[in-house]
Amino acid sequence: MFIRFVLVPSYKQPKFSSNGSWNSNASTFANSSIVGVNATGIFVNTNNTVFVADQANSQIQIWLNNSVRTTRIISGNLVEPVSIFVTIYGSI
Repeated sequence: MFIRFVLVPSYKQPKFSSNGSWNSNASTFANSSIVGVNATGIFVNTNNTVFVADQANSQIQIWLNNSVRTTRIISGNLVEPVSIFVTIYGSI
């Protein structure tokens, strides 16, 4: 048996500060009651818009920057989405 691993660089790797700290005043905007227990994919774009693939409900949920409520839900013709990618032009 031969197993080969290929390391592929990420499309856009985030740059984290070396002196980052936890924000104790942050707001929780999504939990299992909002995105279900099978939220399998998450994507954050450069505008800090959050996209979540909600597998259980076959939909994509979107939160704009600083929003604690779902801004938009995309559903229809999605069959248990497991991952998500958003281009710089907003195509999902």
